Amino acid sequence: KRGFLLFLGPSLTLKIFLRTHWLLRRVTYEVAGIKYGDEFQNLALGLSEDLLTSFIVPGETVADLGCGAGRWARASARTASQVFGIDTNPAAISEGESLGGGVQYLNIDLSTNLHEMPEVDLVLMIHFLEHIENPSELLNGLWKKTKRIVIEVPDFEGDPLNYPRLWTGEPFYYDTDHVREFTLTELLSLLNET
Repeated sequence: KRGFLLFLGPSLTLKIFLRTHWLLRRVTYEVAGIKYGDEFQNLALGLSEDLLTSFIVPGETVADLGCGAGRWARASARTASQVFGIDTNPAAISEGESLGGGVQYLNIDLSTNLHEMPEVDLVLMIHFLEHIENPSELLNGLWKKTKRIVIEVPDFEGDPLNYPRLWTGEPFYYDTDHVREFTLTELLSLLNET
């Protein structure tokens, strides 16, 4: 640390260390996902299968938005009467269909074709909202399609190094297709306005 500070100064040293930490964390997370699969992915999130099951009344209908290969959609299908996995990625939908699990997959871009989404009792937005360009518009439209929404987003404040990353212009989110990150205050404000 002293050598870096002496030769590069605090600003450049901080940027180098922040970027190195960011890269190592991202790669380590991906490798852990490869090694441990769904078990790791489920534990890395706030939502668990038990908690998900507590949100679903047996016989209800569920839509998993941004479902990818449908991990949460398949888990929902154990309790719900009908589950829709909705995504814009045809490869993810194809993978989900190959895994079975009683899910009907739909390729819908909800930012332009929300009207194509079926009405359901519960919508899951698990690490989905941070990918949406206009979350207010989507949430306002979703209330016409569902009674309840379960949302999980990455916690910007969960890593204190995100603030210096933001201040120095370094990446502060781990998925390159994120449009934004949310603090709890920002998420609650969005939910209150919609």
